[in-house]
Amino acid sequence: MLTRVHAICAALAVEEHWPAGIDFARVVVEPPRDASHGDMATNAAMVLAKEAKAKPRDLADKIAERLRADPLVASVEVAGRASSI
Repeated sequence: MLTRVHAICAALAVEEHWPAGIDFARVVVEPPRDASHGDMATNAAMVLAKEAKAKPRDLADKIAERLRADPLVASVEVAGRASSI
């Protein structure tokens, strides 16, 4: 899953003209502390938002939208959103 999240972020970087040299190594995908929050979680939006010049919530929504299109992903929820998709 980490590879998928990195690929999504790299694609967004190109499409949205993020500065060159953004370090995706800080992006992790891991089980959340609370199992009721799902199987996997990523910090991608939080660690990349400043360099991407984006609000973390907006970036999280863009990443989530692309993850939802992945046939291997059953569902995606952005933390703090009331609805699960």
